[in-house]
Amino acid sequence: SSEANNIHNLAREVLLEGGTDEPNVKITNNEYDFSGSVSNFDEGLFTCAIGGNPLFTTIDLSPLTGSSGWLSFVRPVSEDHITLMYAERGSLDQRVEVVDSKTGCHL
Repeated sequence: SSEANNIHNLAREVLLEGGTDEPNVKITNNEYDFSGSVSNFDEGLFTCAIGGNPLFTTIDLSPLTGSSGWLSFVRPVSEDHITLMYAERGSLDQRVEVVDSKTGCHL
């Protein structure tokens, strides 16, 4: 998509190829830095960089975001905006991956 041409290489790898950004970076595609305490951020909306689907708000940032390597949320804007992808039973990696239900982009 033409929207994919407007995002940097790492974001494209994460969104379209299921890659993972480095832990503790916490900088969004539009260069907003989320390092530090979750209580210090302005109210805002996270949308998918491709398609613009509203996904999460800063109000719903998990307190674990401060100690986790990645941004974490307690709930989405709407349950039907995301799809949870669970690891196969017996897999060593038991993370739950999240994708945008509208575009299929990996979050």
